[in-house]
Amino acid sequence: YCPLRKNDVVPVSPGITLPGMLNRSMWALAESPRWKSMKTRENMQRTALGLPPTRDALPVRSARYGGVEIQAYESALFPGLAEQWGPQRPFVGFLGPSQGHRDADPDLDRWLQAGSAPVYFGFGSMPVPDPAALLRMIDTVIGRLGIRALVCAGWSDLTGAESVAARSNPNIMIVESVDHTSVFPRCLAAVHHGGAGTTAASARAGLPTLVCWFSADQPFWGAALHRIGAGASTKFATLSEPVLRQGIIDITTEDARRMARRLAETVSPPETAVAAAADIAEAAAHAR
Repeated sequence: YCPLRKNDVVPVSPGITLPGMLNRSMWALAESPRWKSMKTRENMQRTALGLPPTRDALPVRSARYGGVEIQAYESALFPGLAEQWGPQRPFVGFLGPSQGHRDADPDLDRWLQAGSAPVYFGFGSMPVPDPAALLRMIDTVIGRLGIRALVCAGWSDLTGAESVAARSNPNIMIVESVDHTSVFPRCLAAVHHGGAGTTAASARAGLPTLVCWFSADQPFWGAALHRIGAGASTKFATLSEPVLRQGIIDITTEDARRMARRLAETVSPPETAVAAAADIAEAAAHAR
């Protein structure tokens, strides 16, 4: 679901640019600790499936057996990677359920219709450490920029924090969850944690995005959007009013919006990506 194998294109650590071969070598070095961290769990799964344990990491086994490793994300986010990896690592696009539209919450629908397209704020499964401080920050920044904010609580507990910024401010709407498919196209831009699913949704909707990442694959998505001009990236721990304000300014320029729309044109519908992945898996099984 994100680049994890040695290559010359994607920095092994976002923000660090190395010459091609050196970058490739760093990816090879990173594989060893990654495999050590996953080996026990993978062998437990193999045992449950009636397979013998293995000492070799997946790239070694794939090379040995000619295995195919499906890349379940968009190649447009990492220009040059598909050409370098070739047919053994085919790109199918972001996987997900079919894009059915849920009926919008009536209050949210009225709020969206009542004013300009808002900036979406949501951090998904990443609980923010101080929701009240975050809401104060959002309140201040959108006031200075003259925009509206749709804040999605996700896994963050906004109970009791809403009054800090919110219910008395008609330019802020706080919801527990949203249907990305129906709501994102009605937004101006997105500020989120950079999870693969939310990144897929904002890319598919053509939303320029500020990724405020916490860990794992999130900084890769932020760096990828920044590289192609469709977004910006910062570590959540360093987020402040000036950083957030400048980030929103950067992603709402006409250039950023144009690049986000261009990215959206390349994003496969979920059902197309799922069908492509299934076809590849079936072809690989028949070839065995």
